[in-house]
Amino acid sequence: METSGRESQTNEDEDRTQQSTLMNEFAGYTTLHGFHFILGSVSLIRRIVWAVLLLIGMGILAIQFFNGYTKVTEHDDSQGATAR
Repeated sequence: METSGRESQTNEDEDRTQQSTLMNEFAGYTTLHGFHFILGSVSLIRRIVWAVLLLIGMGILAIQFFNGYTKVTEHDDSQGATAR
């Protein structure tokens, strides 16, 4: 019984190591700018700064998408009203 507990712990450790390796490889080759600095950096402060910058950038992108969508839908509504 004791050895199966050790084996399962070893398997879990190997799985975590493999997942970590895959994430680091993904971060190294992704085109998402800044992402490799979050996973690949040793410094915790640098990771936090890049994560904050990435989140700010994604927030701005979401705002731009929303504003663009509302402009398009408003334009479609005004075109439909004049066509009638």
